[in-house]
Amino acid sequence: LAIASLVIRFLLVGQRDRAARRWNGVIAALTITFLVIRPMNLRPHLVDYLFICLFLYVLELRPGAAMLLPPLAVLWCNLHGVAYPILLLLCGAYGAEYLVNRARSSASGGPRDTQRFFVLLTLAMAAIYLTPHGFGLLEVPFRAGAYLSRVIAEMTPVRPEQFLSFMIVEGIPTVDSVFVLILVCSLLAAVASVMRRTIRISHAVLYLGGCVLLFRYQRFASDWLLLALPLLRANPVRLGCRRPPELPRWSIWVVAGLLMIMPVRLLRGILSSKAAYPLSLRGLPQGVITFLQHIDARGRILNPANTGGYWRWMLYPQCTILMNLDFMFRTEDFYNALTMFADEH
Repeated sequence: LAIASLVIRFLLVGQRDRAARRWNGVIAALTITFLVIRPMNLRPHLVDYLFICLFLYVLELRPGAAMLLPPLAVLWCNLHGVAYPILLLLCGAYGAEYLVNRARSSASGGPRDTQRFFVLLTLAMAAIYLTPHGFGLLEVPFRAGAYLSRVIAEMTPVRPEQFLSFMIVEGIPTVDSVFVLILVCSLLAAVASVMRRTIRISHAVLYLGGCVLLFRYQRFASDWLLLALPLLRANPVRLGCRRPPELPRWSIWVVAGLLMIMPVRLLRGILSSKAAYPLSLRGLPQGVITFLQHIDARGRILNPANTGGYWRWMLYPQCTILMNLDFMFRTEDFYNALTMFADEH
């Protein structure tokens, strides 16, 4: 709810142009629809989405509140420090814009409040050292094992076919289809900003940096979307219409209602297929384990690691298992435990 509220406020507050309000309303609905599935799994990167929204809100709409950025940066780095490159990207984008604007300005030093803004950005970037790991945090995002993309689906690169698929199920676009819509909108906004010569350095850096993250790992799709919001907000696409046509009030309310229903319908579909509580047998080897219990099997089991906890819970001490995700193990061991069932070598 906090992320959705910040997205809506960021996109719609201060928009007086009618066409811009319509454009940003659509972008807000698509963004919330795409992000709504992320909280279904409590993962550390949910913290990243919240802090990206907070930073963008301050940097774009409330630069006078930039004094909040250093303490927010310290909190962000201590909650999910491995994401510090995104923090550096945010602060670096607006810091680079400040330096370029200062170089272009005829004034020697620039306004004092602008210099203060740059100093606060620098302090926020220095927050990456204010964690229990100190300088040791710097290498963590780049220390991923060679097998990471083979054992975690989210850490695989984006597939080209994801940009070409569009499906509507029960009147609602799928999550991948919403991603395609947002991608198309972002490209239109980028082209519009170049043609109008209104593109800002900070927006371009954030968008391109987000694209680098996106094409590296699928998990950064939501990060890319949030980093693209400044570009989308500042460059509403009018599709050749200098003045948007007057539409009946009822049609605007119908379209607005449909856009608001999208994330609710998607969330309802996800929740309706959620597993039983407190224990769901979905995806667990219930039949295999029932058979082993029936024949009173004993010994060692070469089990898939993902369901190792269930194997141990149901069969110990009669049987011992190869691996459980609660164990301490190397990435290479985990990779071997997963691929031995599919790799003939």
